[in-house]
Amino acid sequence: MDFKSVFISTDLAENNLLSSYCEKNTIELVANSLIRFEEINNPQKSKAEVIFFSSLRSFQFFKDSLENKLLASYGKATFDKIIETNPEFKNQFKFIGQNTSNPKIIAEEFKIWLGKRNVLFPIGEKSNRSISSEIPENQKKEQLIYRTISDSKIVPISDIYVFTSPSNVDSFLLENEIPKSAIFIAWGKSTLKRMKDLGFENARELEKSSLESLIDFLRSFV
Repeated sequence: MDFKSVFISTDLAENNLLSSYCEKNTIELVANSLIRFEEINNPQKSKAEVIFFSSLRSFQFFKDSLENKLLASYGKATFDKIIETNPEFKNQFKFIGQNTSNPKIIAEEFKIWLGKRNVLFPIGEKSNRSISSEIPENQKKEQLIYRTISDSKIVPISDIYVFTSPSNVDSFLLENEIPKSAIFIAWGKSTLKRMKDLGFENARELEKSSLESLIDFLRSFV
């Protein structure tokens, strides 16, 4: 396929790898999140030794309550986004998930690393709880701190669409129809499931949930 345009449902930082790749290869890139976030509860101080972040958003709503805590991240992409604007927390991250396309593996690895320590999960109201559900009840606490709100908009017709969360898929369909001749890429298993449930029949999942993996996928068409 000779493609010329890509849409991805996230806002990208300046000088990111994907923008550089697309510019070099004369590919039109549109990067827009189709959702926004709203705080529900003020973060509460916790006695937990470990705080696990499944997304940049959960960190942003909780970062004022992290003194003397060990931090854990769902994956390298989440860790990189956090550290990009909050480098002072870098040395507190002691666990970073590796196989981001398989939450069960991350949950198993995190459980082994956690040992007998207690962990707090700051989460949004639509969280899949894929990691926290594997941790014993007497060892964890979940704190609901934000909600996801649709920020749907008309998206330019593209050759390739990359959806980074189930909520972005839902929001996309409020203003847009499913293009018939495009390629659809899911950022993670839960996003892939949602896409297929809603009629994105040819959707496929990235090998890893990262810009590097997406660029490798795009290279296969160049």
